[in-house]
Amino acid sequence: GNAARALAGLQEVLEIAPWSPAALAVLARLHQDAGRLAPAAVLLERIIAVDPANHAAIRDAARLALRAGDIPAALRHARNAVRGDPLAPDAHHLLGIALTEANRPVPAEHHHRRALELAGRREPLVLANLAWTLKAQGRMAESRALYAECRTLKPPLASTLLGEARMEEAAGNLERAAAVLEEVAALEPSPAATLAQIV
Repeated sequence: GNAARALAGLQEVLEIAPWSPAALAVLARLHQDAGRLAPAAVLLERIIAVDPANHAAIRDAARLALRAGDIPAALRHARNAVRGDPLAPDAHHLLGIALTEANRPVPAEHHHRRALELAGRREPLVLANLAWTLKAQGRMAESRALYAECRTLKPPLASTLLGEARMEEAAGNLERAAAVLEEVAALEPSPAATLAQIV
């Protein structure tokens, strides 16, 4: 298929220019799309070694590390993303997610709010992650308000609803949590939903 032809073409390019960031990035994307996270991560690290200012590769490496559950690597790449491009909303969002996963919700909140400020709009994914971060701080009313806002902006993802249900459960609102879980089941009968919404 198209993927096989693309892979063959990339192999030809890489034989001539084995450190081509563009070719390595396409190959990393093919591996990611096929669920092969480990080789994709290796390729992204190679791109960053060749081109330390490649902001797209750094952010992709952070996303991939989050998907793989490698929080130290996610923190390292997300911090580098913010250092390299401090005005990029995605970089702050990724660092906010990584910090939340590392049980550091207070600095995570700062980066989620900075992402919203830089984006200049109320991004549902960022709002959902900010809500989860506030839940981790025990600020349930603020978290609930953000989940409610997410619902007004676009139909929520199963992972956003799962975060809302867990927040309500932690707040002791078991009936509300059960109702939200029913919404999750309607979207994904067997949800493998991830709480961190990665953009």
